[in-house]
Amino acid sequence: MKTIATLYKRELAAAFHNPGVYVVAGLFFFLVSVLVIHGVLDYAERSTSRDATAEEMAMDYTQTLAGSSFGAVSILFVFVVPIITMRAFAEERRSGMFELLATWPIRDWELILGKFLSLATVLVIMDAFMGFYVAVFYWLGEPDTGVILSAGLGLVLASLAYVSFGLFASALTENQIIAAIITFVGLFFFWVIQNVGGDGTTAFSRLCDAASMSLRFADFVKGLVTPGNVVYFLGFSFFWLFMTARVLETRHWRA
Repeated sequence: MKTIATLYKRELAAAFHNPGVYVVAGLFFFLVSVLVIHGVLDYAERSTSRDATAEEMAMDYTQTLAGSSFGAVSILFVFVVPIITMRAFAEERRSGMFELLATWPIRDWELILGKFLSLATVLVIMDAFMGFYVAVFYWLGEPDTGVILSAGLGLVLASLAYVSFGLFASALTENQIIAAIITFVGLFFFWVIQNVGGDGTTAFSRLCDAASMSLRFADFVKGLVTPGNVVYFLGFSFFWLFMTARVLETRHWRA
């Protein structure tokens, strides 16, 4: 654990000393703000043009703002995570440090967890800033707290899953751009895979639905925290960390 903690601190410090992280974060929050404002305006327009009960309007308010904020973040992370994770192993491959690490008394799982936890921390911190938008929601109205907490949990779990795949992609190549492209394509595929399967009437389409990140995350935004959805994101994270470990084994063969 001491080795993991040391690696975690080093990788986290490196992330926060990278000016690109702040540029990406600034652009990210600007886009989220635009989408949240659009959601608020959309709700305001619809609330004045429909005849609904107070309970229905309260749920519509929660779903509209939760969807426009947490949903926007989950989609934008598909673009942000490739940029944040592309240096994780690719830079070490390019500089030769990747092979040198094979001679150090560091286990592969320690190296992976150190990088994973540090990059996950960066995303979780970005998730935490969603508290500002949530405060605005409570200032403007009365959203369902259960739905907000459920959407927040889903966002954290999705963040862990995104980072795990990004680490795997970065471990495959020494080219950071290629690592970023692999990460984006992979995450985008898992986000839209339900469209590949069709209407959900066949075994293949049901399998695609089960593997879909967007459908799983949509349940969290609706306030549905099910064991299956939690296990999906945790299992997704574990699987790609496991695959990253298999990729790292190749450095021992060349060392």
